[in-house]
Amino acid sequence: SSDSSPYMEALEGVRETVGGPLKVVNLAKSERLPDQAGIIIAIGGKAASQSYPRNPPLIYCVAPAVFINKSTHPGPLARVFVSPSPRVMFEQLKELQPTLKRLATLWMNPGANDYFETLTTEGARQGITVIPMHIESLEELLGKLRSLKGHVDGLWLPPDPSLINPQSFSTIKQFSLSNNIPLYVTMD
Repeated sequence: SSDSSPYMEALEGVRETVGGPLKVVNLAKSERLPDQAGIIIAIGGKAASQSYPRNPPLIYCVAPAVFINKSTHPGPLARVFVSPSPRVMFEQLKELQPTLKRLATLWMNPGANDYFETLTTEGARQGITVIPMHIESLEELLGKLRSLKGHVDGLWLPPDPSLINPQSFSTIKQFSLSNNIPLYVTMD
């Protein structure tokens, strides 16, 4: 997905593990995807969410809020978890904001429902009500944010490449600042 440190560390780990030749494609540099591949290892949400030709086996990582299902990629799938568990995340959020009781989270990726069910369950165990808000399109963003005003103590954004772009992030950040709602983001 990009040249940022987590992606480069994951790529180095893949190189060490595979030990053979790799064709590396950086989507942030608009490099072209190959027409054919024996196997694809996607590092990052943007890379994981691509449509790949002929559906080769897909292994994806460094994409905590991205869940690919068989309808979008009928080939073999494997997800490598490299992000902190919801338990660890809530422990850290409570350390930063001890009064946190209601946490909203926004996402667009339709395959992430299972992750948000896990997040909601773990939040309840730790005394935090999670308010998951699925957004169908970015046009809904401002209305969804307005509905949160006065109802949440914090807002967490998963690294969802379909939701986060410079304009949407600016909107979310401005909403949080204007309404004194702490904004937690798990990416650069």
